[in-house]
Amino acid sequence: MSYTVKKHDLGYYFISPVPSEQELKDYYEKKYYQDLTASTYQASYSKEELAVLKNDAELSNYLYKQHEENKSKKLFDIACGEGFFMKNMQELGWEVSGTDYSSHGIKIKNPELQDKVIYGELNPVLEKLIKNNKTFDFINLGNILEHVISPIDLLNRCHKLLSQEGVLRVKVPNDFSHLQQHLTNHNSINTYWVHPPDHLLYFNFDSLPKVMNHCNFEIQKSLGDFPIELFLLHPDSNYIDKKVGKKAHQARINFVLSIQNLGFDKFLEISSGLGKSGLSRSCIVYSVKV
Repeated sequence: MSYTVKKHDLGYYFISPVPSEQELKDYYEKKYYQDLTASTYQASYSKEELAVLKNDAELSNYLYKQHEENKSKKLFDIACGEGFFMKNMQELGWEVSGTDYSSHGIKIKNPELQDKVIYGELNPVLEKLIKNNKTFDFINLGNILEHVISPIDLLNRCHKLLSQEGVLRVKVPNDFSHLQQHLTNHNSINTYWVHPPDHLLYFNFDSLPKVMNHCNFEIQKSLGDFPIELFLLHPDSNYIDKKVGKKAHQARINFVLSIQNLGFDKFLEISSGLGKSGLSRSCIVYSVKV
C-alpha cells in the first residue's frame, strides 16, 4: 500500500491512509508471530544492555519517590513485550502487571511473569480494566504510542486508569526533529524513520507535550537519551549501513553506562539537557493528571 505523511493539528505527523484495526492485526500476527526472523526482540542481551534496561526502571522508581513518598506502588506496563521493565520494577518493590498482544517475548525472557500479563488486543483489555474500576500508580507506555491508530484514545484510557497521584511514563522516537530535517536537507539521509505500517505516528519534543496537555496530563519531567543520529553527520559512521549499526548501538550503551555511574541527579541533568536540545533519539516524559 502507498502511504503519505500528514501533519495533525496538534503537531505530530501521521500516516495516511490509516490502516484498519484488522489490517494491523493481520500484519503484526504475520510479522511477529509467524516470521520470527523479523521480530524486534533480540536472541540475547549482553550484561551491559541489561544494565541499561534496569536503569529505566531505577530512574522511574526514583522519580516516582520524588513525586510522592510512601505511596502504594502498582505498575501497569502497556505492551510489556519481554517484560524487563516489569521485572526490574518488581525487584524494586512494585506490584506489577501488564498487557501485550502475545506471550511470545515474555515467555522466552521472563517466563515467571507470564501470569502477571493480560494477553489480547489492547483497546478491549483497557476498556475492561476501566469498566472494573482498576487504577494504577504508574503506567508505562514504552515505544507504543507511535504504533496505535489513535494516540488520543489511548492516552484518554490511561488517564482513566491512572490513580489520582499516579505517574504516566511515555517514550516515543523523536521524529521529524530539527536534526533529521537538517540531515535530509543536506542529502545525508532519506526519511528512514518513516516506516509504515510499523510506525503510524511521529512525535517530537514540540508535538508530544501538546498531545499530553490535550489529554489532560501535565509533564513533570521531559528527558532525552543518547543522540545517536549525530553519527549520521559523518559518512563513515552512518549507522543506516548495518555494518556500522552495531558499533553505534554499543556507543549508546557505553554512554548510558558512563553517566549512570554519576548518580540519578547528574543523569537527570544530562538527560534533561538532551531533551531541551532536541538532539535526543527518543522523547521521554513523566506526567501526572490535571
